[in-house]
Amino acid sequence: MRIAFKYCGACNPGVDLARIGTLLAEQVQQQGWQPVALSASAEVDVLVLLCGCPRTCIDKEELHRQAKQVLLVAGKRVGWRPVTEGDLPSVVIEAMQGLTIES
Repeated sequence: MRIAFKYCGACNPGVDLARIGTLLAEQVQQQGWQPVALSASAEVDVLVLLCGCPRTCIDKEELHRQAKQVLLVAGKRVGWRPVTEGDLPSVVIEAMQGLTIES
């Protein structure tokens, strides 16, 4: 599975996005998944939108079109599920494991 990450500008972070992103990248590789850059030419199975607050300023349709599935982290929420900051990386990995990716 090819995974890309997109960060918000962190203007009002309620969580440590850099730490969470680092932990997620490590766990993605441990799962045997391939981290990829988000670009017009990249094939992305899952795009993880990492927003520091519930505003979700980067949750845009043009980003959704660049991946088969999108997973939204909005402060201390994954999708609309509230989680603790410490649990964010593991909850995101669990959510990715549950996704069905069409070829």
